[in-house]
Amino acid sequence: MTRRTLSALILFCVIVTGTTHAVPPTNDSFDTRASLGSVATFSISGDNAEATLEEEEVTYGGIAGSSVWYEWTAPTSGWVNIISTITTDTVLGVFTGNSVGGLTQLGFNDDAAQAGTGEHWSSLSFFAIAGTSYKISVAGYDDGSSVAIGAFTLALGYSTTTLGVTDLSISPNSANVTNAATSLMLNLTASSSVSPVAMGVRLIFPTGMTDDLEPRYLELTLTDAQRVAGTAANGTYQLPFTLPRYIPQTSWKAVVFANDGTREARWSYGADNISDDYVLPLIASPMVTVTNTGLVDSAPPALTSFTASATSINGGSVAESGRVITFQLTLTDDLSGFSTGSIELNSPELSTPETIATFSTANLTDGDPLSGTYAVNAVIPYGFAAGTYDLRVRVRDASLVPDHISNISGVFETSLPDGADSQIIITGTAGYPAWASTQLFPTGQSGPDQDADGDGISNLLEYACNLNPAIANVASVKPGTGTSGLPALSFLTSPSRRLRIEFLRRKTASNSGLTYTAQFCDTLLDTGTGGWTDATGSPVITSIDETWERVVIEDETVNATRRFGRVKIIYTQP
Repeated sequence: MTRRTLSALILFCVIVTGTTHAVPPTNDSFDTRASLGSVATFSISGDNAEATLEEEEVTYGGIAGSSVWYEWTAPTSGWVNIISTITTDTVLGVFTGNSVGGLTQLGFNDDAAQAGTGEHWSSLSFFAIAGTSYKISVAGYDDGSSVAIGAFTLALGYSTTTLGVTDLSISPNSANVTNAATSLMLNLTASSSVSPVAMGVRLIFPTGMTDDLEPRYLELTLTDAQRVAGTAANGTYQLPFTLPRYIPQTSWKAVVFANDGTREARWSYGADNISDDYVLPLIASPMVTVTNTGLVDSAPPALTSFTASATSINGGSVAESGRVITFQLTLTDDLSGFSTGSIELNSPELSTPETIATFSTANLTDGDPLSGTYAVNAVIPYGFAAGTYDLRVRVRDASLVPDHISNISGVFETSLPDGADSQIIITGTAGYPAWASTQLFPTGQSGPDQDADGDGISNLLEYACNLNPAIANVASVKPGTGTSGLPALSFLTSPSRRLRIEFLRRKTASNSGLTYTAQFCDTLLDTGTGGWTDATGSPVITSIDETWERVVIEDETVNATRRFGRVKIIYTQP
């Protein structure tokens, strides 16, 4: 029974005003990290919205914020790859240790080397030891004004590497450059299924580094010629090098750049602010301690003049001599002197800058490395897309101090000197050159009259017939359905005997520079009675896509004793 008491009712209404507090993720702190167990593979969803940073947490030079934490224990020893994918711009870190202030940084990754333009997912590979507990941080990228937050996917799995750096050291591991340059030896051991091995090693001055490797470094190159033991699959490499004078005293660190068979990646190690793709093994000693109590060169070379022999050039010129620009540069450097440089083309249309020339003291025409003039020939790549390109000059002095010099809008770089040429206009690259620039030609085999794949068909004819110049193929187009191939000639017997030609044609609107003409003859002579004449029948034209169409045309001459057919293709640079 429900009993109601009817009496005078007094209502009290209390209004409370205040702020609703967002709740951070449960794994926001190191101590509340989420356990991933000891499985060989996993893929989980996460979110760093409302996550915070702890007082002693690593930020890799200030690029990470709003982190969440995980713990994973390796069930077996082997190479492991961890990926945090792309819903938000993540920074991924892996550590060992039991407190946020007592962690050992195994490595971290900001933007993975294999990520495409505009993608910001992170990937880190390392050799896991069975039974070891690894702490994983997924943070948002901090650009200085805001931190990326949102959902992400964290995945882990054991993997194989086609190239693995198993040991790296520098001997001796200390150098004094106070009065002179010092000779050292780079030692590297690699296990690889890529042969011959080709690796670049940068000895980097890490002070002030964040997530790039541009400041101050010495570039070293290892090839199979430097292998002193083992095989290309499992070999030891040695390379003597000189550490120059006037560099700062600090611990310099070696970072390996190599293609693992699928992508360009880098191997580095330790608690630093250098982003890793692969973590060097614990036995590696990639450091060299530099002492310099004397002069230190801290200023890059100064570019005082920069002119080009031409600021507009026809990139469609088949002859290389028609695509050469000669640059005149004057450079000064107060202490160590200019050493090396490069000239680049830049455009919003390019995913990466295009280097068109490199130069060094060998290009000196007057003066010396402290104050000299240089002449540099640059070759515009054949078929480079028409447009206006900004010029950038990269320079480095003998003590490894770099600079980037350009007038590119919105880029914080040293400006080109007054009166310098800052842009190049490229013209004449529609038609065949534009197509050629997208193909995988062997070096020096991109000309229209050349035969890059050795199948007897010129590159220009491959362009006209939608063939691949990197794959030998002399097949004719499949009648009715084919989308690539040489013209197909067939013999009809009904209602009368005659020839039929079917061929692919680039549409007029594609600005291909090509004209196609079906022709028939009795004698194979170019002129005279019975010679080649243009087909007079009405063609049947079928559109394939926005670029290609199919053309079928029959000979008007029937029941001939002998008859020949061809498609005459003429190219005029558009």
